[in-house]
Amino acid sequence: MPPSSVLALCSELYNKEPDAYILSIKGYRWDLAEDMSSMAKDNLDKALVFLKGILTDPSGTKAFD
Repeated sequence: MPPSSVLALCSELYNKEPDAYILSIKGYRWDLAEDMSSMAKDNLDKALVFLKGILTDPSGTKAFD
């Protein structure tokens, strides 16, 4: 379900319009037999650091350090 649909349901069912964000992580190989590439792993690690920063400091001041 696309994020826009989730937000539309939230508005329709609960009369709420929360802030929402999309975190995109670039991948490189998509065959089922393939392991995660080192570049994709690096992107995942960076995304986790970013997300942890947002979760520990919702104002976002530490997320970009």
